[in-house]
Amino acid sequence: MNSSVQIGDPKRFRWREILVINAINIVPGFVLGASGAAASLCLAGAFLAKEYQFLLLAIGAAAVVVFGLGLFLWPVAVGNLYVRRIAKGSLDRRLPGSPSYICQISFLPRLHGGFRGFMEDADDVGHLQITDEVLSFTGDHVCLLLRLDCIQGFTSHNVGWRGMWLAGKRIRITTSVVDGVNSLELCERQSGTVVSSQRISAEIIQELRRRIQRVGGADPRISGGTP
Repeated sequence: MNSSVQIGDPKRFRWREILVINAINIVPGFVLGASGAAASLCLAGAFLAKEYQFLLLAIGAAAVVVFGLGLFLWPVAVGNLYVRRIAKGSLDRRLPGSPSYICQISFLPRLHGGFRGFMEDADDVGHLQITDEVLSFTGDHVCLLLRLDCIQGFTSHNVGWRGMWLAGKRIRITTSVVDGVNSLELCERQSGTVVSSQRISAEIIQELRRRIQRVGGADPRISGGTP
């Protein structure tokens, strides 16, 4: 099986879907910001003001709970449930012997730049599978088959703003197989909580490391940690 990439026109991951994903984030983002501000103000006021101290503490504690719940469920706030719906019809092929993960893929340099690239950090969303021979991504308009022995190395690093710096990691893969592309990034998009996002990301990293080492042995260029 040879490495290949097919890039077509978006069918389910278009401007409308990108705007919906960003719109989903508005209300939870507002709630998270408002609850964080309310918790800070009320708890500070409870220590400074003698009157209404119990009321301020109660409101502050409630705001802390809302803020913590918002962080815990942040993957839902960034539209992961909607991404699942987009990616549902993209798995046209299933490779045996490997689980499937819903992920986003981004090429470096990006396939989509300009305002779309600013609004959405994913070039496509779809299903990721890793077998003993290949890494396969089947998305809405990107289909990638990458032989594991063509991977020059991979690193994992913080997910950044999309996951509020708490969710699972981004995985950057270095390869020269795709013309004009220096590397690509994968990030899971199927989780509903920060904890499940971390767990799924760890599974993907472990699976990728295990399969690559099986193909090429203990290659010093391969790193699964943060650079």
